[in-house]
Amino acid sequence: MKTNFLKIFAAGALAVLFSFTFIQMKTKLYIIGDSTAANKEEKAYPETGWGMALQSYFKTDVTVDNRALNGRSTKSFRAEKRWDPIFSTVKSR
Repeated sequence: MKTNFLKIFAAGALAVLFSFTFIQMKTKLYIIGDSTAANKEEKAYPETGWGMALQSYFKTDVTVDNRALNGRSTKSFRAEKRWDPIFSTVKSR
């Protein structure tokens, strides 16, 4: 009787522990900014934006989506409606 209980308890505990590894929340980090953060072409090297290297500081549970552009500002992003695609995909948790 005690052995069956321990087997069932161990199986249940393993099921609970393994369920945490299957439920992984992914986070997407959006960068909106000017040339200091923007992705640069290879021909511009060694000039790089800080947004280009940011992904290397995260594991696979965080994705960096760099939307920064040269010559842009918060005002121009609003005027050009560049925020709209991001706002349409963002969900509250």
